[in-house]
Amino acid sequence: MDKKRKIKLVNHLHNGNLLIYEITPLKEGYRTWLVIKQSEDPKYSFKIRKESFSIDDIANDYDVIGKHEFSDYMFLSTIEDVDNFLHDYNLTLEEFIESWNTDYPL
Repeated sequence: MDKKRKIKLVNHLHNGNLLIYEITPLKEGYRTWLVIKQSEDPKYSFKIRKESFSIDDIANDYDVIGKHEFSDYMFLSTIEDVDNFLHDYNLTLEEFIESWNTDYPL
């Protein structure tokens, strides 16, 4: 585990930025990401959900707001809770990247 990278990513979240990881699409013709962000609810530090976007909308650079599909948020209190949640997907936080560094359209 790269401790420096993890600290950088946690700071990235605390600064209001997104971290994403592309997962197997939930349905054909879509791309799906796990998205982690800081929670606005003071009882929690982080929130995670799946977000899916049409491949055609992404490829044609269409406005995807309101047209994407997403799951309910999972609210988590600590970075350890995030780690435990990601463990169920066989992922670590260090595998996530900044949203601006991919095809993620939001």
